[in-house]
Amino acid sequence: MEIEEFYQIKYNSGKRIVKELGAPINFNLILTKQCNSNCVHCCASANDTGEKFSLENLKKIIKIAERNNVFYFVLTGGEPLVYEHFWDLLEELNGKFGIVINTNATLIDKKTARRLSKYNIANVHVSLDAPNQEIYVLQRGLKTKLIEVIEGIKNLLEEEISVTTKLIITNINKDYIEDVIKLSISLGVKRINLAWFKSVGRGQENEGSLLINKKDIPELMKRLFELKEKYKGEIFVSLDNAQCFPFLLKKTDKINYKKLCGDYFCRIDYNGDVFPCPFLEIKIGNVFKEDLKDIWKNRKLVQLRELSWGKKLGGYCKKCEYNNICAGGCRARALTDLKDICAKDPLCWMEDE
Repeated sequence: MEIEEFYQIKYNSGKRIVKELGAPINFNLILTKQCNSNCVHCCASANDTGEKFSLENLKKIIKIAERNNVFYFVLTGGEPLVYEHFWDLLEELNGKFGIVINTNATLIDKKTARRLSKYNIANVHVSLDAPNQEIYVLQRGLKTKLIEVIEGIKNLLEEEISVTTKLIITNINKDYIEDVIKLSISLGVKRINLAWFKSVGRGQENEGSLLINKKDIPELMKRLFELKEKYKGEIFVSLDNAQCFPFLLKKTDKINYKKLCGDYFCRIDYNGDVFPCPFLEIKIGNVFKEDLKDIWKNRKLVQLRELSWGKKLGGYCKKCEYNNICAGGCRARALTDLKDICAKDPLCWMEDE
């Protein structure tokens, strides 16, 4: 069974079927804020600061995970491969947990890929936001090059490490999505994830040039579903927040949803602070000061779950016939752009009557 099957949410007969857990099954660790790239959309505002996990605190996190039956870890940053204790952490996790790595892949040469192949890595998510260097520079800056990403992907696949390419959809690259899909196929990648830009971190500073007009979303979303069908059999195209656009789907009773923040996973920063997801800046506790099970019952998290299940939404969402499916869309976008966690997703084109 693949990891994704553990955090899918079923939709049946007009209701979400979500099994409430006593603790998360996934820890998303922000290992370091350091990064060798300078992406304009970076949700972590990655930079050259010293914000990073100590090895001692990582070992504490692992013990907490063992006590609470956490299933796997997502290692992210910044760029996890610049983190000084990266390999020590893999040693600690190997054989105990599933491991997913989020990386730009520019540091993965043949030697590094061979070394990674010795560990129990379920998947490596590689950021691939452009099909050519011109577009790549606009979204990811001048510090790294597209050819380095491509070589990193090739090196991982040569070592038979599972790779998922990930594209953050912005105004910069929205017309190049199919090209990125075809590039992924040509490299031998079997899965690509298309995710909508969120105005958080450095992305909030650059929102004007990155955020897609909500009026353009319907046609773009239809195009994404067409691409998903067009390349079926060659690559699996995963659409983040597909549930936010249910009226574009023909059979809503057959939909499987990905995890929602506060249901199955949480983000943990270097100092132990816990957040519902990588994009939502609502602190719900600290694993070094509180029991994880108590944090998981935090009233802010309970409220978020109620919103995620279509309850207590405000504005147009309150009366929308789709609110039990889309749950108002992304809570991080609503909070960041509209300053209201109960508001509808700013990308939603459904207007108040």
